[in-house]
Amino acid sequence: MSMGYSGVHWNKIDGNGNAKESFVIFVCRTYHVNYDYLVYGEGSMFNTLSLLDEQILNTSSKLSKCNKEVVLEFAEFIRLNPLEDSSSDKSK
Repeated sequence: MSMGYSGVHWNKIDGNGNAKESFVIFVCRTYHVNYDYLVYGEGSMFNTLSLLDEQILNTSSKLSKCNKEVVLEFAEFIRLNPLEDSSSDKSK
């Protein structure tokens, strides 16, 4: 299974575990693999992508390197600092 990538590319990934962001996104989109599972080893291996998820993956592959870094930094901040569920706030 080459998915359009050469054997040299696969060997680089197998050898050191590093892959370009565009390749990671390609795998996530093509095989509905959970990004957090693939990159961080967290969560379930596969997921069902919503339309919004699909749009995010498609758009992110078109961003400049600088913009990708900003988006990833923002996403990481959100992941580490989730909003508290306001529906469970009993003080209202």
